[in-house]
This record gives sequence, structure tokens and C-alpha cells, in this order.
Amino acid sequence: MRLNRLRWSIPIAAALTAVLVGVSASPAHADSFFYANFVHRNTSPNQCLDLRGEDSVSVQTWECVHNANQAWRLTFVTSGTGGRAVYQVINKRNQRCLGILGNSLNAGAPAQVQPCSISTTTLTQLWYKNGTLFGSTLYSTFVNFYSGYCLDVRNNFGGNAAVVQQYYCNGSDAQLWRDQVA
Repeated sequence: MRLNRLRWSIPIAAALTAVLVGVSASPAHADSFFYANFVHRNTSPNQCLDLRGEDSVSVQTWECVHNANQAWRLTFVTSGTGGRAVYQVINKRNQRCLGILGNSLNAGAPAQVQPCSISTTTLTQLWYKNGTLFGSTLYSTFVNFYSGYCLDVRNNFGGNAAVVQQYYCNGSDAQLWRDQVA
């Protein structure tokens, strides 16, 4: 009986190990399982990427209160140019994806949430992250895979209800976000 159990436990353990190693070895999948607040760098008090409560579509910055409007998760979609992970950024409150109004390719077009899908009408829902270290803190720039523009706080405004848009990537604080566990 003991030999029979051992004979089944080894292949099961090997299969489970292969699955876990495959998941943990892929940075793309590591981000898929938790929600985070994305805190804008140039703000005091901290301003988070926020789903506007009044319409549940518009995206803005708001003082971090750590609710479902401000909780986002990254879901791996594919590997892009140079092997970079491409994600959909999903809001916890309504499970919709961060995209750009009208699938626009224009700088200054506002961000919004949309029903998640991958099609020619929702390509602005695809993002990749670039990391930048300031002191010991890692900040990210979200780059729209379709337009090539960065997620940006219009005019680097540091207060509540700032418009979040796509804009030319310029390395400014308006485009830097810090992950914070939600």
C-alpha cells in the first residue's frame, strides 16, 4: 500500500512543481494575482489612480483611500517587443480595463475604463510597464502598447479629480506611478 501511494505521489508532486515553477518564473504572471493602488509620484498627500465614482467610467487621481475604485490588477496578455510583458490593467470595483476614450491615438486623450476585450476596437487596453528607481523606491511608467504614449496626469496636477490621459512619454513626474498593495 505504501509503495502504491509513493508511486502516485511522485508524478503528482513533479507536475505541481512544474506548474508552480512555470508561474513563478514568468514575471508577467506574478502580477496577475494581486490588486495594487497606483500612487502618483508628485503628490502630497498621496494621490491614487482612481475610477470616478459618479460615472464609473472616467479615470482620475484622488487622495488614496484604498477602496475598490483605486484597486487595480495587471493581467498578462502577451509578450511584446523585446519580450516585454503586455498587460490589461483591470479595476477591482467593476472589473473593467483601463483604456483610452474612443481608442484614440491622440496625445491628451483621456483614460477611461471599458469592458475588457482584445479586438481592433479595444487595443488601447494594452499596456506595458517601465521601471525607474528613485532612491530605494521603484516607480513605473505605463506605456500604451497601441499608441506608444504614457499614462499621464494632465499638467502634473497634484490634487483630487486630476484628468488622467495618454501623453508623449517625457520622463516627468506626471507619468510616474508607485505600486502599493491595496
